[in-house]
Amino acid sequence: MNIDVLLEGLEEKRRESCYSQRLLSLQARGRDTSLIEKGMSETIKTLESGAKSFVIYGEPQSGKTEFMIALVCKLIDMGKKTIFVVMNDNTELENQNFDRFHSASELNPTPMRDYELKDLSNNELKVKRQRIIFCRKNSKNLQKLIELTRWMDDRVIIDDEADYASPNARINKADVTAINKFLEQLGQFNDGDERGIYIGVTATPARLDLNNTFANDASKWVFLESHTHYKGHSFFFPLTKKDAEQSNYNLIKLPDETDDPRLLRSSVFRFMIRVALLNLHPSSETTAYSMLIHTAGKTNDHETDQTAVLKILSTLSNPNGSKYRQYAGELYKISEQIVSNSKADFVPKELWEFVMRNIGKKDVLVINHKNDSGNVKRSGQPKALFTFAIGGNIVSRGLTFENLLTFYFSRNVKNKLQQNTYIQRARMFGWRPYSKHFELCVPETLFNNWAECFHDHEVSLRLAQSGNYIHVYGSKTQVVDAGAVDKTNVVNQTSERNVGDIFPLSRELEKALVNHDQHNPLGYLENLIAEGMMPESAIAPALRMYLREISVEEKNEFMIVLKSSSEGMEVQTIENYKDGDNESITRARGGIIHAMLNKRPEYDSYEHFILPIKNSEGFARIIYRPKLKKSIMQNVKVQKAITI
Repeated sequence: MNIDVLLEGLEEKRRESCYSQRLLSLQARGRDTSLIEKGMSETIKTLESGAKSFVIYGEPQSGKTEFMIALVCKLIDMGKKTIFVVMNDNTELENQNFDRFHSASELNPTPMRDYELKDLSNNELKVKRQRIIFCRKNSKNLQKLIELTRWMDDRVIIDDEADYASPNARINKADVTAINKFLEQLGQFNDGDERGIYIGVTATPARLDLNNTFANDASKWVFLESHTHYKGHSFFFPLTKKDAEQSNYNLIKLPDETDDPRLLRSSVFRFMIRVALLNLHPSSETTAYSMLIHTAGKTNDHETDQTAVLKILSTLSNPNGSKYRQYAGELYKISEQIVSNSKADFVPKELWEFVMRNIGKKDVLVINHKNDSGNVKRSGQPKALFTFAIGGNIVSRGLTFENLLTFYFSRNVKNKLQQNTYIQRARMFGWRPYSKHFELCVPETLFNNWAECFHDHEVSLRLAQSGNYIHVYGSKTQVVDAGAVDKTNVVNQTSERNVGDIFPLSRELEKALVNHDQHNPLGYLENLIAEGMMPESAIAPALRMYLREISVEEKNEFMIVLKSSSEGMEVQTIENYKDGDNESITRARGGIIHAMLNKRPEYDSYEHFILPIKNSEGFARIIYRPKLKKSIMQNVKVQKAITI
């Protein structure tokens, strides 16, 4: 047979094989790939639309790495020549992720590290073949990689933890950070039609949007859904009545001043008793679990915490020690409490004895820039029965902790909580089949502010999914660090937003709005939509769904805002404002709801305000505002002309 025919047939068979094989491999292991396929479909649509820079968003520890592997498979099938996977500047994290990619046998070619290129000749580097290259977001590494890959074209950068280091934090100083500059050069993002493609992957896309990083367009975001067993913000920080009913874990609210060493000791004891509870099953293999301890950002403090944990374990394992009986007694009391609270089939003595017999099966690890070598893997995939991981910033991002059972988080926060930072710090998120035994220890004020971070983030996400790309924040939180915000193109406003299309306002509909059911205003509006009196696009479906989810039946949270006049209540008109635009039914300054409700304490109990406003042409639109103390940040450079 003709060799050319054979080679042509081989190319045909190779095409579109990586991605399909990857799906089949996951399915053979019992994995549901439907969400990967759904996310991939949206990603391919985005690429086919001509998008050159966009972000893929997914919850912390929700399976983004698995999706990235599938995405690289798909890009290979599409014929992309040079695929860079860049990540956090942490050796152990790179090792963790590279190992996952390298073990994906469907990838063809096999991924390689950036430093492997230096062993290749120039002639080899010039060959136009497909490559998957891993590199840390490190200036020296990126500079070398730019030089070694100068002959390679058709570039795609997949930026893991894209909000970290990639945005230009000097954007307001007419300067560029080194990492941002080198990534731009690596991706050839200034090469016109030949520019490469940038795909950022993150749980916190706001920093990229508000920074205009690599001209990414928020309207092109791809949202990855989490699997049904995922435990995320709705579980740990429930916002709705439904979420609260399904939130079943152990929350220990610490005092705001957490210097008392007894607090940590009690948490260590509870962790070990719960490890015993999960392992005291006949014919079952012993499973190791981990406790993550985050009390401070300084490396010296991590060593202090390590010493404290080792001292607790040493005291409990030394019958001749002065505090042996005291600690053993405390452990037994905790065993009694856990058996009582969990209604376990064991007696306290069994759990207590299990811990005392196995007290030597421990691993106490510090993870920071001085002590991360090997410790990331040992804590992320624990082998010692009682594994303790202690750290600060490094453990707050990117790392996956399998079998994490306790998270002791007491880091002091003096300033406002930064959403992108604290969403990433939610290391308890993920696949937690033992979730009812999970324990989160956190100062009460910090917990409340942390919950507000996720609440504001969720509002922003729902609005973004409806085409309204804004970022909500409150008095205790901020969206991102101020230095990374492109002040030329980002504006701060009140959180009052147009949330739907302009629609015809008939007399019948206007009368219905004025005479709405004050006890169920949201339901009333949805009935108007269902009956065809008001179009579905008047209030974005994603926002309606969100508002429905967070409503509390026993409380009047929603208010339809109307204008009070001598003739009674009526729909507000845009003509009442000097800066009002009759055609778009908007006010340049915004703040319509605030102006109508300002200094009227009877409205303080309401959480959500919905305002119908009309023009002189017989049309209207809906404006929404959550709470009066919320504000927004908006990138006007990429905002759509019509927000939906």
